[in-house]
Amino acid sequence: MTLSVSVDSENPNEVRDAPQRRPLTQREMLIARLVASGRTNRRIAEHLGLSVRTIDAHISRIYKKVRIHTRAELSVLVASASLASRSE
Repeated sequence: MTLSVSVDSENPNEVRDAPQRRPLTQREMLIARLVASGRTNRRIAEHLGLSVRTIDAHISRIYKKVRIHTRAELSVLVASASLASRSE
């Protein structure tokens, strides 16, 4: 499963529709799946042996990369990416 977003190569801080992609890292994908499974940030942190603040930072980066704002949106995105990867 791969989630990625487009970035402007001249201004990497601006997200736009373009062929270049910024995929989520493996760690971000794992955390996205754990969020989608309904785990809290505290439970994710305990599971991975990380601090809650580190998990907060990962989730914030995920939201920015895929241009979403809520856990519910992330869950839908993870589920749709999962279905897409199964059909390939």
